[in-house]
Amino acid sequence: MWFSAWLRTCRENRSFHWLIFTDNVPPANAPENVRILHLSQQQLESRVSSMLQVPFVLSRGYKLVDLKPAYGELFAPELRDYDFWGYTDLDLVYGDLAGLFTAEILNSHDVLSPSDRLLVGHLTLIRNTPRLCRLYRDCPDYLQILLKDSHEGFDEKGFHRHVIQLAQQQQLRLFLKDMKQEDILLRLNGRGRFLIVWHRGHLYDVAVFRQICHFHFMESKWKQSFDVSEILPAISTFCLTPEAIRPVRSTREYFELLLSAAICCVAALPWQLTRAVRNFRNLIRSK
Repeated sequence: MWFSAWLRTCRENRSFHWLIFTDNVPPANAPENVRILHLSQQQLESRVSSMLQVPFVLSRGYKLVDLKPAYGELFAPELRDYDFWGYTDLDLVYGDLAGLFTAEILNSHDVLSPSDRLLVGHLTLIRNTPRLCRLYRDCPDYLQILLKDSHEGFDEKGFHRHVIQLAQQQQLRLFLKDMKQEDILLRLNGRGRFLIVWHRGHLYDVAVFRQICHFHFMESKWKQSFDVSEILPAISTFCLTPEAIRPVRSTREYFELLLSAAICCVAALPWQLTRAVRNFRNLIRSK
C-alpha cells in the first residue's frame, strides 16, 4: 500500500524519471515520470548473463541489491538519453530532489548520495558515462560477488569503498552530504518518536526543523500495526509516524498534525540536548 505514497512523491519531482522493470501488473495511476517496463526473471537473467559473459541465476529478489552498481550498464539502452542514472528503493518517500540535488551540484560531481558517510543503496546517482557505468567492474572480486547466491551488500560495501578510494585519488568527483533520514537510524540514535511531513513536494523532519530529500521507513513497514492509508494523486499533505502513513485533508486532521508536531518536538528535547552537549565537547577537544 505504501507504493501509492512513493508514487505521489515521484509525481512532484518532474525533473527526475524512474524506470521500474517488473513482471507485475503496473499501477493504474502512475505519473508520467514513472515508466513501468515489463521484464521477466528469465529476461533479466539472460540480460545479466550476456553482460557478465557467464551464466547468471537470480537466487532471490534481494540479490538485486548487489546488481545495483551495474544498473548503468545493464539497462544502458533504456538510459541512453539521461545525464545521470541511479538506484533507489520503494520503501521510502521523496522530498524536493531538484532543490537539494541542484543543477550546480549535479554539474560539478560524478557520484552523489545523500549521506555523509557512504553511498546509500536506497538513493545514489551516477553520471551516465561509459566509464562510470562500468565502474563496478574495477572492484575486487566483483564477478564472484555478483554470482553468489547470497546477498553481499555490494552497493554499500565493495562498490562504496572503491568509489571512496577513487574520490580520494581525485579520479572522480564525489558528493556526500547528510540530507536524508531513516527510521532505524532514528531509533538507534535515541529518537524513536518521529514525525515526517510531506507537503506539496517538500519533506520535513519536524522534530529538528529540517528539510530532507527522502525518508526511508525500512523498519516501520515490517510492524503488523503499521497502518498505511492510500495516498491519492490529489493529496497535498501526508505524514509518517512510527505507527502510520496518513493523509492530512480536513481541518481537524491539520489540527491533529500540529498537536503531533508539538508532542514530537517536546519528546526530542532530551535528544537535542544530548547532541548539543556532544557537539560542544567535540568543539572543545578540537581546539
